[in-house]
Amino acid sequence: MLMIPAIDLLDGRVVRLTQGDYHQVQPYEVDPVTLARQFQEAGATRIHIVDLAGAKQGLPVHTEIIKNIREQVGVEIELGGGIRSLQVAKEWVDAGVNYIILGSLVIQDPPMASLIASTFPGQVIVGLDAHDGEVAISGWESPSGQGIQSVLTGIANWPLDSVIFTDIATDGTLGGPNLDALTHVLSMTAHPVIESGGVGSMIHISQLQALPLKGCIVGKALLSGYLSLADLFQ
Repeated sequence: MLMIPAIDLLDGRVVRLTQGDYHQVQPYEVDPVTLARQFQEAGATRIHIVDLAGAKQGLPVHTEIIKNIREQVGVEIELGGGIRSLQVAKEWVDAGVNYIILGSLVIQDPPMASLIASTFPGQVIVGLDAHDGEVAISGWESPSGQGIQSVLTGIANWPLDSVIFTDIATDGTLGGPNLDALTHVLSMTAHPVIESGGVGSMIHISQLQALPLKGCIVGKALLSGYLSLADLFQ
């Protein structure tokens, strides 16, 4: 199982949200480029980056920081937040981003999302952020009116790298992943699944390793000291 450390960006800073709430922001006094280098030096092979401002506004915001990270590290980068057009997706791929994460676009403009996936086969990840089974959009701020199963059915034949499933209720809480919801998602898709949200201990990691997951994203637990890079990459 891939261990994927996360860097979330808001107002030029590394932050973590609790339960996807932009009013519950925990900033961290660490340079994002330095943090990415630390992840690489510890043994990470992929880094998860989210432009939170981009996700909310619908267009890239932290372009310079993300490009600086790309220039400074050689590991794979998966990037989400504000990617709502083929042009923006192409700009990121041309800049060396390995995987593009599509979230809101999959709900709001499925034909465009499908076009991006077919244009960059194996380089697109669909991000499913859900609360009580309903997918959220626009930086998790708006309910989409669509359930997880209907979205997974719609993307079943897309040539994706994977699907990231985030249970919003557990994200940033460090209280453990929603294993029931995650198991349900695994049963509904043939795409590889990456878990995100709630990891706060090695016990949680062990629980996830027992499932047929492609990877696990770890953010707040690392930044807040509940887990160390040595724990993940020893």
